[in-house]
Order: sequence, then C-alpha cells, then structure tokens
Amino acid sequence: MPRYELAKQNNSVVCVGEKNCKKYFQLTQLFINNNSDMKIQVATDTIVETYNPTDLYKVGMKASKYPGKDDSEKIIIDVICKSEANDALCIQKETVIYEKFRSFVEMSLQ
Repeated sequence: MPRYELAKQNNSVVCVGEKNCKKYFQLTQLFINNNSDMKIQVATDTIVETYNPTDLYKVGMKASKYPGKDDSEKIIIDVICKSEANDALCIQKETVIYEKFRSFVEMSLQ
C-alpha cells in the first residue's frame, strides 16, 4: 500500500467520555492551527475548519467530530492541498500531516 494511503488511515482518533473527548478535540484544533497554512474560519463543538487554500501548495484542513457508540466519539481530519493535479508535493505534504495527527493527540495527553 502506498505511503499516502497508509498515512490517511491515521486521519482519525476515537475517544471515550465527554471530558476526554473535549480534550481530544481541543488538541485537534491546536494541531490544525499548527499544521495548516490557512487560518481557522470555523470552530464549533463538532467542526474545526480553515479557509480553503488559495495559493498553490498551501494546505487547509478540516476536523469533524462524530458521535459513536455509548459515550465514544470519533474525530476525523481532512487535509486539502491546493495543486494543479495530483501533484507530488501536495501528496507529500498531506502524507506528513496525516502521519503526525494521531501521535500528536495521543502524546499530548500523556
């Protein structure tokens, strides 16, 4: 499986409990703020979204929080890189961000 596809599998985290999930989502917002080239335009209890990238090779991001079974929730991020086609530089940027997401959240909670 290509590195990008493997990395994209790290685009989510699952949390349990309201207090814990609130921390996960706060960390997700910090991750987006630190790893996106674009400013955050929306930040609610369920969505954090940057502006869409307008310049080539700039990265925007979105995170969504979905209710799960019992008191669990799943947070999923999407990375959007502005390119003319499936450009290798954008794929590389997206891959690196996806690879860092889950470990950033989990390591921050320790």
